[in-house]
Amino acid sequence: MVSHLGRYCPSYHVFPAKGWMNDPNGLILYKGEYHLFFQHNPDDTVWGPMNWGHFVSDDLMHWEELDIALCPDRHGTIFSGCVVYDSGNTSGVVPGGGLVAVYTYHKEDADFGQQQTQGLAFSLDRGRVWTPFAGNPIIKAEDKAGARDFRDPRVFRYMDYWALVLAAGDHLCFYRSDNLVDWRPSGIFDFPFPGCVMECPDLFPLRESESGEDAWILIISLSTGAPAGGSGTVYFVGAFNGSAFSPISGPRWLDWGPDNYAGSTWDTGTERIFIGWMNNWRYARDIPAAAGRSRGSMSVPRKLSLLNSRGSGWVLCQSPVIPEGGQSEGMRAIGPLAVGQARSLGTVPCHSIQKIRIERKDEGPIEASLRWTYECGAALWVLVRGSGGELIIDRSDCGAVDFNSSFVGRISVPLARRTNVFEATLLFDTTSLELFAEDGASVASVLIFPERTDADMALDIVAGDDGTTVSVSWRRVF
Repeated sequence: MVSHLGRYCPSYHVFPAKGWMNDPNGLILYKGEYHLFFQHNPDDTVWGPMNWGHFVSDDLMHWEELDIALCPDRHGTIFSGCVVYDSGNTSGVVPGGGLVAVYTYHKEDADFGQQQTQGLAFSLDRGRVWTPFAGNPIIKAEDKAGARDFRDPRVFRYMDYWALVLAAGDHLCFYRSDNLVDWRPSGIFDFPFPGCVMECPDLFPLRESESGEDAWILIISLSTGAPAGGSGTVYFVGAFNGSAFSPISGPRWLDWGPDNYAGSTWDTGTERIFIGWMNNWRYARDIPAAAGRSRGSMSVPRKLSLLNSRGSGWVLCQSPVIPEGGQSEGMRAIGPLAVGQARSLGTVPCHSIQKIRIERKDEGPIEASLRWTYECGAALWVLVRGSGGELIIDRSDCGAVDFNSSFVGRISVPLARRTNVFEATLLFDTTSLELFAEDGASVASVLIFPERTDADMALDIVAGDDGTTVSVSWRRVF
């Protein structure tokens, strides 16, 4: 886990000791270490000249922050990208095999304004020291006018060559290469998202949980238009032929909360594990800084699985990688309750993983309200409205909300199951709630900023139908 440093510092989410954090970059598992690079301004708590910060972990729970990996050079500042293991030295720069980063350079052009090209760097010492390639940049836009939004390359091995997908404004571009240096265009994915700029694509195969059928998942971050407002992330299920992607399902929202963007995945060989930047561009620059010196954090890592449901089609499910240890308590239950009856479930820790189960005695969708109240008076509401097929998270009264008018509001999460049982896992950390319902098919990531997070929260339930029974179990994370 990351050390708890002070006010608004998460206890088990990744965040830098100082400076600004946004998009995760270069996710790779190499020689037993998970590498997490990230967009980083080390000199200020707002977005600025981008570097690649660097964390490593051997279990996705305990993270060590290392020295900055990539710094701006004559080609520009360092935007998002990826890292691959070039085992056969196809690039010619890692004798005996080593790590190769492919990333975006961002630079101002006197005639065309912001210009973006793709660069390459390599490491021969397990990712600690990185050397930019002498022949940078390795990919340029076909014309300078199209190079303003030309970024975020994602490279992976396909058959006997390297494939690459990057975002180019309102579409994605595919390339292929034999050596990671010389790239040629191979295809385009063009799907209309009006008014949006595409960012941070990720593309990978995943096996369907029940049938064992393989499909390809394309993840795209969108600059605006998300259901909770502002930036958000969608995914498609489809096929990839080595040159281009063809969807068979989607787009679907990966996360219905406002605070999960620009995510990417680790490939462990047996699993895909996703992590996203826990923020939203509508107010990212304004949220309270952790201990006054750090702004931005990541979501918890999440194992991905694919389900082909008859009722819902192809669905990408997320299961949180949960920290181990800590004090736990068995299931606590109350009920049955009558319509409108309010009862207290007692207190639960502010830094905890909670499992909630709500059940009504007869058939029919659940209707209930849950309220977590902090010692400082801040309150967070979750309303389960089964008849309407949705769950609502309301953070309007949960502490600091006046730093940006876009931050307040009610967040709606669709529910596919309208049954007499509702279950969810909730991860509370200092400044966040991550909710996983319907076996990870309905997920929401939400930032919160209560004044105090060093005491337990009171948990209350209001029944919306007769015969409601509620049970909760929790585990303190530290």
